[in-house]
Amino acid sequence: MKLWRVLVLAVLTAPAPLAMAQHTIRIRIENEYLAYLKLGSFLDARRKGTDIVEGTLTLQPDGVTWKGEVEATVKFSQEIKGAGGACPMTPYRGSQRLQVTARPASGFNPGSQTITSSSGLVTGGFLALEVEPIGTPRMDPNDECLDMFGNSERGARLLPLNDARWIQPDAGYVIGLPQSGVLEYQDRTVETARDIQSAGNSPFESNSTWRIRVERL
Repeated sequence: MKLWRVLVLAVLTAPAPLAMAQHTIRIRIENEYLAYLKLGSFLDARRKGTDIVEGTLTLQPDGVTWKGEVEATVKFSQEIKGAGGACPMTPYRGSQRLQVTARPASGFNPGSQTITSSSGLVTGGFLALEVEPIGTPRMDPNDECLDMFGNSERGARLLPLNDARWIQPDAGYVIGLPQSGVLEYQDRTVETARDIQSAGNSPFESNSTWRIRVERL
């Protein structure tokens, strides 16, 4: 009987599964975009496609940082014309496992993010997401016209996600969180050369529609 009472007490005082689950979130981020860049006769490039990042993040022992592995997929068509050569309009598909690190943010970026629709409320704060590649991206076709990054400490290249905020340590792409349950919303992002200091006077435009789903598990 004594052993039985000890077991019952252990069950009654164990942390509730729901409380533990609140330390895990599932994210699905879909970015549908059309990007265009023209630099006189030197470069004329355009890309249209969809990037998807999906997986779970877990709150770390520091109580503020979230981390997790996600699956990223890209599907786009790209054309590049320039003095250095030409890449005809070509459809691409690719995927890669990514490490996501998310840190608290003060809110959405009003200069580039416009929330156009929402199901649920942002009651759990904001996170800025940064990705790092795990392994080698799988691209089809895998040719010299692809632009992939090689900035990983692991030495791996990052598949060609359209938005540079994915790899900016001091910025990142910002998402909202629900306190519980599910939050779904749509973000309209429009960037021009005026928004990007490094672009100078170059004609550049990127129109993106982001569809975000965040679920507390």
